[in-house]
Amino acid sequence: MRKNDISAAIKYIEDHPMEPVSIEKLAVLSSYSVDWFTHYFRKSTGLSVAAFVRRHRLALAARELLGEVTPSQIASKYGFETHSGFSKAFKKLYGISPTEYKSRWAHHLEPSFTELPELTCIVYLLEPPSADFPLSEAGAYWCGKDFSFSNISPEDWARVLDPEVGEIGAWMPAPPEKGGKVYAFGPIVKSTEYVPEHMHVVTVPAARYAVFEVPASCLNSEMHHHIVQLWNDLYELWFANGKLHGDESKIAFELYKGFDTYIYVPILDEVETE
Repeated sequence: MRKNDISAAIKYIEDHPMEPVSIEKLAVLSSYSVDWFTHYFRKSTGLSVAAFVRRHRLALAARELLGEVTPSQIASKYGFETHSGFSKAFKKLYGISPTEYKSRWAHHLEPSFTELPELTCIVYLLEPPSADFPLSEAGAYWCGKDFSFSNISPEDWARVLDPEVGEIGAWMPAPPEKGGKVYAFGPIVKSTEYVPEHMHVVTVPAARYAVFEVPASCLNSEMHHHIVQLWNDLYELWFANGKLHGDESKIAFELYKGFDTYIYVPILDEVETE
């Protein structure tokens, strides 16, 4: 099955989260028989169609838990007959109950503060599709991109990536010959002795940061949503009203460290006290 066919089926599921899912319809979208579609869907995603749909609905439920809606209301909305059934499924996926998740992330817009030295990174440089592309909507720009061109073996990747340090994603000035901005995505490193083909060495200058933790996610699409939403919310809550003053001479970035994700925004000062 071609990747585009799987993508079309997944997009349909994501665009119609509350509708009953017809495997026959998904197979038609993919131009394959039901048996072949079912086989390749599981092979491509690691999940059956029913399990994928349930995971997607739980991811949407997790988003709503960050708002004012109660877990019981969310359980009913996403097709769970009982609150206990919803709680059990949610905890199996996220490791905590819906109530614990809501409490855990209730204050995710409250920053911590830290100082970091200059960071050296080995990254892919991803260009925006156009010069007027809105970077404010482009958090986690790596998500959904095809990195198959890099052709890096697992052994070589292990030489570059240190899971304890993590990877960054950041919009930064493009090379002078191109101009504009590029999205840099790749690991923070201690040595640049080995740089894989198609990757580049960049530095993030030392700065003082406000650090925001991104709510936990079970799908890349959910993580992408949380990151974009958090970028917008943190600027509105902390920077638009002058509570914090960003240092525009430095570089803001996303930090991906294991299952945890953070947004680092360079600042000139800390929170104003009343």
